[in-house]
Amino acid sequence: MEYHLNIEGLLSIMIEHEVPNPEAFDLERMSFYQKATLCRALGSISSQEYSVLKQLNGIRNRAAHRLGYYPTFEDVHAIIVGAGRAGIDFSDCVDQHNVIAAKEVLGYDTDLLLNTLFRNTFYWIASNQDEELWQNLTA
Repeated sequence: MEYHLNIEGLLSIMIEHEVPNPEAFDLERMSFYQKATLCRALGSISSQEYSVLKQLNGIRNRAAHRLGYYPTFEDVHAIIVGAGRAGIDFSDCVDQHNVIAAKEVLGYDTDLLLNTLFRNTFYWIASNQDEELWQNLTA
């Protein structure tokens, strides 16, 4: 779940961009949840983005703190459906397919589905930032 770290890094950059004195925060010690909450409070992310981030963080935390835990395909797919409703673009429309079609027609397995969810969420949040920050992220 390396994308979780990438999203957390993005949240840190967004905080540094929005807060006049970001050094007042010890961003390295702040949790993903705290960074997402601060970004929501600053208006850097929407309530829909915040909701998706909380779900992604929940998956990551369960995987990190429960020995042997791995999310089911159905659990990840349910988040993808909600993320699609929130505005995340899935070019193959996996968010509009049922579980069986996502597996059999589109060829997803749980790992690919997770990677797609985290990757698309990262790009969705990054692309919703102001032009200056977007330029810095893509330079």
